[in-house]
Amino acid sequence: MAKKNTPVDPLVAALMPESDKKMATIAGASVLVALALSFWASMYEVVVDEVIFDSSEGPDLTAQMSMDEKKEEMPVEAPQEAAQLPSDETVLEKWKELARLYESRPRLASTLSSGK
Repeated sequence: MAKKNTPVDPLVAALMPESDKKMATIAGASVLVALALSFWASMYEVVVDEVIFDSSEGPDLTAQMSMDEKKEEMPVEAPQEAAQLPSDETVLEKWKELARLYESRPRLASTLSSGK
């Protein structure tokens, strides 16, 4: 098949390198732009550092904070006697009454009455 000659946009045609010499010119211009941007960035850093972080010879501001520990005294309670656990018979008797106390909640009441 033969190559078709398709029309090319003039801008695209101007940007397309036709020879190695034109390609070298484009690469050289790109390197110059990159060097100029690098130089500008380094100067910007130096200028900003001098302007913003300028050390003053005047009095410096200082802040102090003291932390005082506040000790709370716990009230001394009288020792309590060991609580006596109820017997098994007492627990079983009260368990039956517990289901009657929660009749307004049917699920809880049925669970309590069926529990052993």
